[in-house]
Amino acid sequence: MSHPVSQALPQTEPQAAGLFVPRTLLDDVRLKPTERNAWMVFRSLADSHGIATVSYESLRTALLCAPGSHKAAQATVSRAVLCLRLTAWIDQIGYRRDPRTAFRSLAPT
Repeated sequence: MSHPVSQALPQTEPQAAGLFVPRTLLDDVRLKPTERNAWMVFRSLADSHGIATVSYESLRTALLCAPGSHKAAQATVSRAVLCLRLTAWIDQIGYRRDPRTAFRSLAPT
């Protein structure tokens, strides 16, 4: 089951081409490479307001950890999102209920 994740990313200076990665993200000793990659996925999918709505399923395909694997583990994605939230690299901006399952999922407000 896939739950969408919406995160508000801190605004950074715009760059004409490519993805701007803050030096402080790369120097943050609290983050592992998987968390840095997750931040870059969020940033690359963010709209002009800095909001990215990404499903855990799409993050699983973007955060592969083992050669030859097709998807990262659900726990890997959850851990990366949690670590980025705890270190304030991303912010949770709201919840909504999935109409099919009634589970709470992250969504823009």
